[in-house]
Amino acid sequence: MKLNSIVLGLPMVVSAATLNTKQNVRVGAPTEKLVATMRPEAKRAYFTFGPYELKGNPTAGKASGGHGHSGSSGGGMGGMGGMGGMGGEGDTQSFSLKTTGEKLCAPCSVLSGQIKFAYANGTLTSTERGIYVHHVLTNVLANGRQRSGFVSGLMGLMANGFVGAGDDNGNTPFIYAPRDRSLESGFHVNAADTLGANIVLVNYRPEPQTVYLNYDLEYMPSIWGRDVKSSLLSAAFGAMKTSRDGPVNTTSSPITFSEDGSMILAKGHLHDGGSAMYMSLSRSKDTTPYYTCVSRATYGGKIGGTDQETISDMTDCNKAPVEIKKGDNMVMTAEYDLKAHPLRGITGGGEGGTMGMFRVIFAPAPQPAKELKGEE
Repeated sequence: MKLNSIVLGLPMVVSAATLNTKQNVRVGAPTEKLVATMRPEAKRAYFTFGPYELKGNPTAGKASGGHGHSGSSGGGMGGMGGMGGMGGEGDTQSFSLKTTGEKLCAPCSVLSGQIKFAYANGTLTSTERGIYVHHVLTNVLANGRQRSGFVSGLMGLMANGFVGAGDDNGNTPFIYAPRDRSLESGFHVNAADTLGANIVLVNYRPEPQTVYLNYDLEYMPSIWGRDVKSSLLSAAFGAMKTSRDGPVNTTSSPITFSEDGSMILAKGHLHDGGSAMYMSLSRSKDTTPYYTCVSRATYGGKIGGTDQETISDMTDCNKAPVEIKKGDNMVMTAEYDLKAHPLRGITGGGEGGTMGMFRVIFAPAPQPAKELKGEE
């Protein structure tokens, strides 16, 4: 795919101030006014990448409304194929982005972030306009290094997840600081950090469409507070249990926290057919939960010209931080109810897969200051 006016990794930065000045409105940046909501002293800006040119879908509206796994790559943007095609939504088209923290807000501490796709004139994309966001997965490596995880086992190997999106679970902001401002935390971004994103979109209109990726970031313009970690934790490695007779559950083994800290946010991730994700936290030698949470699926979106409802959002947990001690255990349960909501169909027949996960934002406890010994 040919780049027109923007080189990959060289974004346009649009602040709240420039958005209100007509002659300074940038190509591909939304035109809505930006206002800081997490903290009054924070800044908020768009960081715009693109353009991303999606091929037209000549079979738009003729397929079954599900999705498979045979999507196409987006060509010269470093596409990453194999992420799936969506019948009724068009085939998925995949792109990749690689840049550095210098092209974002570095040095900064991101308090919240949200993905927004827009056309060249700043109009936001939508499913009604033919653009479906299968997912945007972003990872930030601290100066090229992995952030250590906060739980034990394989799921604790990486904690680099940054702002992402997916229309199947609602595109709500990622929160890296508590809403009640009871502690100072954020996702630290330095100039030398490496940012990589896998972008998978669907064009279910017959004509090509060109869009721009925007990171809407609210941030403190310095390295500030605790540096959070962000991981996707799964209830099981494999498919979740399902039944057409009613709700059934898949429950994880206990997942142990490997350090002290605070859970800033937890939000479930399910596929169609799922109804809720449950979480319970208990101390290391006590099975009685000291904290429980339910992240419920909201249905209502209809994709691909079918009448079947799809998940449009998930509720989240944590209006205030939850204090975690090293050795505490987390147990997750994924609930699927195919009697209430069927699995999404896939192109060519059959049914889509299942997942049951929590996105957990974790702020490690501050390290005690080292005492300086004076000379005897």
